[in-house]
Amino acid sequence: MRDKILSILKEIEPEGDFENSPDFFEEELIDSFGVLTMITRLEKTFAINIPSEDITADNFMNLSCIEALLKKICKVG
Repeated sequence: MRDKILSILKEIEPEGDFENSPDFFEEELIDSFGVLTMITRLEKTFAINIPSEDITADNFMNLSCIEALLKKICKVG
């Protein structure tokens, strides 16, 4: 799962150090358009729907947060 998430992030921002960043937004690795692109690609890649209530900065702040969100959704869905 982690490798697929990283692959998606690297498509959006090839130069971003997503593995070591504690906060993608603070470090300006991703912007609002990038988040929308990421959500669309995550949903397609993992065959899920991310509920609108889960689309928060906290859930997309870093790699671990995204991974935790996807694990939660995949268990529920």
